[in-house]
Amino acid sequence: FTEGYHFAFRVASVIMAIFLFSHILACVWYAVGTVAPTDTGARWVDGDLLAGDGGGPFLETAEFYRYSVALHWAVAQISLGSVDIQPANSLERWVWIAATLCGFLFGSTLISTLSASMMDWQMMQKDTTDRLRRLRRYLRERRVDAHLALAVQKQVEQRLSDRQPLCENDVEALRYLSAPMRSHLRFEIQRPCLAKNPVFRLWASLDIKWMHRTCLR
Repeated sequence: FTEGYHFAFRVASVIMAIFLFSHILACVWYAVGTVAPTDTGARWVDGDLLAGDGGGPFLETAEFYRYSVALHWAVAQISLGSVDIQPANSLERWVWIAATLCGFLFGSTLISTLSASMMDWQMMQKDTTDRLRRLRRYLRERRVDAHLALAVQKQVEQRLSDRQPLCENDVEALRYLSAPMRSHLRFEIQRPCLAKNPVFRLWASLDIKWMHRTCLR
């Protein structure tokens, strides 16, 4: 379940990053349309509501509606979607261009991150899925009773979900460590056990390097 929680956290982080970026972009776009200078005398917030939204000036609508329109525009920049808003001056057009470029790069990066997370999750589950598939095939070929087969599968799934702690030999990357660094690492890992022995505590306080060499042997 640890891998599942980690995957869910990464997905939630990507979604929150998208929403945060969209919120900042929406605030910038609304500020450009309300307080930024204009060389044409017009802004994107001027005029009546967009078609299909009713009548009346846009700036006289509810605050939540104005935020929703700006957020819709920001999400459209990230997803490269269409939006029924058009820039009305040079500054707004340049902001539109910059937002499109940033949205393209930012959105592509987030989608790549999400895709990589999903691939990692599938690769982690592949070994377990293959084992369970072979188990179900074995039980089916041996014509095992359905109730017993279900109990066997549940127990195997439970045992497979219980991850055993990794040993040093299981981590291939540790082979590239130098001897002093490996001895230091082993000492830090074994420190809680060594600290329970008064003799080891005394030796560690007198000669820490000797303790490192002892852990390497």
